[in-house]
Amino acid sequence: MKILINIVICFYSITAFGQMTEISRKSVDAQLFNLDKLGNFYFVKQNVLTKTDKDLKALYTWDTYYYGDISFVDVSDPLRILIYYADFNTLLFLDKYLTELRDPVSLDDINIYNSGAIAVAQQGGFWVYNYQNSHIVRVDQNLKIAQNGVNLYAQIKDGEIRELLVSTDYIVLKTDGGNIIVLDKFANFYLKLMAKDDTPICLDNDKLFYIEDKELVIYDLTRKKQSFIKMPVGPVLDIDASGENFYVLAEKSLITFEILY
Repeated sequence: MKILINIVICFYSITAFGQMTEISRKSVDAQLFNLDKLGNFYFVKQNVLTKTDKDLKALYTWDTYYYGDISFVDVSDPLRILIYYADFNTLLFLDKYLTELRDPVSLDDINIYNSGAIAVAQQGGFWVYNYQNSHIVRVDQNLKIAQNGVNLYAQIKDGEIRELLVSTDYIVLKTDGGNIIVLDKFANFYLKLMAKDDTPICLDNDKLFYIEDKELVIYDLTRKKQSFIKMPVGPVLDIDASGENFYVLAEKSLITFEILY
């Protein structure tokens, strides 16, 4: 009996259930979105990036056909917004007015020919996964390699990197096979999770969010504890989170939920 009790206690120490309550639902026509630390939203539709305030009032727009469609946007630093164009292996940095901060950066010029995904580095510059040596590397503001992470081939093998997310303490990579690889802030291997190939993911400090079998999974990376909440909407195009608020981009709508753990 004592052994059984210990097993039950261990199970509930890593798994919990929560709930979400819808706060608002607003009409939006976009494919992707992000939320910055100041409460501004950024919506992507093909080659157009639109910045809005918290009430979704349009503030600024970035629009160019030169590099094709936008692959993704990183707004973790609202004063240095990163836009990545996978088709051209090129990235841009914009200021808070969506004006270019510097000339476009071609990753081919720094010998990174197959980059996978990009994210802003808190130390300056950006993180990028380099398929040539299966490392995540940090490129500084002078476009020099400043840091190499551990070799990740054993974890990723020949998979493609679909997303790269960075917080203060963690770096998260998601592959086309649904593998979620978590590194610490020094780019050392931390843990590996499994999710569906097409699930959107987001990272809010030490909490990782993704959708699995019509449930929202919230994984506390520091405590290695996961919570599950039934998703009240679907299908979902993109997600983001900030504190107790969770945002869902569904077809033609941005829905805000409050999460209670």
